[in-house]
Amino acid sequence: MRRTLGLVIFLGALAGCSSAPTASSSIESSAPGSAPAARAVAFTVSQKIQIDFQVFVDCANGGAGELVDFSGILHDLFHVTLNGNQTVFKFHDQPQGIFGVGEITGDKYKATGVTQETTRIGVVGVTDNFINNFKLIGPGPGNNLLIHENIHVTINGNGTLTATHDHFTAECT
Repeated sequence: MRRTLGLVIFLGALAGCSSAPTASSSIESSAPGSAPAARAVAFTVSQKIQIDFQVFVDCANGGAGELVDFSGILHDLFHVTLNGNQTVFKFHDQPQGIFGVGEITGDKYKATGVTQETTRIGVVGVTDNFINNFKLIGPGPGNNLLIHENIHVTINGNGTLTATHDHFTAECT
């Protein structure tokens, strides 16, 4: 959600620019006598990002827990569609070759999973759906950490929060 808010501010700033890219300003003709229909504009950015992070895995080290240091590549896919009076942002992040080592045990872990977020902004309001399935797979059994989070937010056209849902689970297997 923080990333989406930053993009909304960024796109708002771009809207105030005096010149826009040709593709985003093109208009397609409609039926005679009707208002012109705006052409949808879309772009996608796909990148691989080197990341390093630590996670405390409470079921590691025989249940005593330990910090696990991770490093590797995160594939980040970002897609924007501008279509008339609606803007859609889509994010898709997936670990690719992210491995970790327990600071106490030296146990090796692999990070897997997918994180996705879709935000729709239009004249009727904003909806945001965030789903995170993140798995830290250790030499198991008993020291794998499975994280699942599902967030939904709806804001109506008047700016009033009308729905919110946040479900988070973390379990050791």
